[in-house]
Amino acid sequence: MGFASGFRLPLHVVQHGAAKVASRLGILPRPIPFFVLKVTDVCNARCETCNVGVPGAHRSSATLPLSVATAIVEEMARRKTLFAGIVGGEPLLYKHVYEVLELCSRAGIRTNLNTHGGFITPDVARRLATVGLSYISISLDYPDAMRNEAVRKGVRYDAVMHGIRAMKAESPATAVSLGMTLTRHNIGEVRAMCQLAAREGVRYLKFQPFHSHLDQLTHSPDLRGEMALSSGDLPRLQDELRGAERDARELGLLTNARLLLQELPAALEGRRTLPCVAGQQILFIEPSGRVGGCPEKRSRGSLADVDLDTLMESEPEVFAFAATCPVLPGCFDTTYGELSHVIGRNDLRRTLDVIDRVLFYR
Repeated sequence: MGFASGFRLPLHVVQHGAAKVASRLGILPRPIPFFVLKVTDVCNARCETCNVGVPGAHRSSATLPLSVATAIVEEMARRKTLFAGIVGGEPLLYKHVYEVLELCSRAGIRTNLNTHGGFITPDVARRLATVGLSYISISLDYPDAMRNEAVRKGVRYDAVMHGIRAMKAESPATAVSLGMTLTRHNIGEVRAMCQLAAREGVRYLKFQPFHSHLDQLTHSPDLRGEMALSSGDLPRLQDELRGAERDARELGLLTNARLLLQELPAALEGRRTLPCVAGQQILFIEPSGRVGGCPEKRSRGSLADVDLDTLMESEPEVFAFAATCPVLPGCFDTTYGELSHVIGRNDLRRTLDVIDRVLFYR
């Protein structure tokens, strides 16, 4: 049973809440609910909307040393972290990925592996099962091979579909989600993606808006302007998301369509006023160990060299609610933006529903 339907809080959430109270009393360090660990910049794909591997798009080293990864997971466990996102690059190209996933599992941290899906074989799926992976997010933007491969260059559509089926068959305890990057080109495919997810037995479909405020390089800068969503796309986007919400309800899927319908207009029109949770609720950690609130706001220090308490004390502006970020009014980045949009709202049911759908939908 999820949060929204029954308000039955899982044990790890209760423990996190207790740690938060203890931290205010000075007994425990401040809890960190979520962290995103970028284990590598290496990727075999060149997706149109991705900035990984583009010169100047990142400042980190290529891969995370296992010793640093171990220290990071131990520190997050000490801070009663609820959730970890393991990302890349392509994390399945990181040679220590299984060790890191197992470390998180043993620490009681619910962990997501974010992958393009092209490397998931039955053997890989079985190994992911043995390390206790909580769930896996697989990127898929179109329900057919030709168009998906045109956007996600270097990733074979049939390999992704085989990977989804391998996870369902060989790692049944791992929840599978699909992540669809919404662009101006594929708005009309959201309902078809709901049908595809239902056919494959995938329970959660997350729409990730690729929008015009993002000031970053991509592999196709010339296409970026015509792909990015803007306020002019709202009428069509809202119609499609309403249809997706109805379809998902009938098909027994979970999606973030309702949340996008409520919040995306303000983001695309640059009217958002809520502060960002980056640095307070979420930490983003690069392969070098550099840590900060989000990919755009990083500490100058690395967890390979100094402990987190010292970084938080020496650079408080990085680890504080962001209210002056230049892209904040339009920010709806995945996870960061979704959680930001519920912080400060006195609506427990809605907050728990978002957390349930985004993070704990299993």
